[in-house]
Amino acid sequence: MPVPLLTSVDCTSQIHLIIGNNGIAAKRVARSLEAGASCILISPVEKEELHFDLKEFIEKNRIEHVPRDFREEDLRTFGREEVDGIVDIVFVTLSPLHKHGSIPSRLLV
Repeated sequence: MPVPLLTSVDCTSQIHLIIGNNGIAAKRVARSLEAGASCILISPVEKEELHFDLKEFIEKNRIEHVPRDFREEDLRTFGREEVDGIVDIVFVTLSPLHKHGSIPSRLLV
């Protein structure tokens, strides 16, 4: 049985990229926000079809939603200026059964 990874990281001012639209994505967003990060959600699903917690984060302007499939250049586009636009952390919350067409396999490990 896999052991969950426990870490203590100061995420103040970091940019976290969350790929997906399910309950796991919502929990990742909530924890990242609690840790001080800004979150960008990438999901081709329109806001109305997202998990209810994600929809609420968007409606309250707590996260940015990019309603399209992930693109590899997103890793170098949405991040902080002081690190040349590279995002700090990426969370891929897609089901292993999800067709991951444009998600690089190295992100799915």
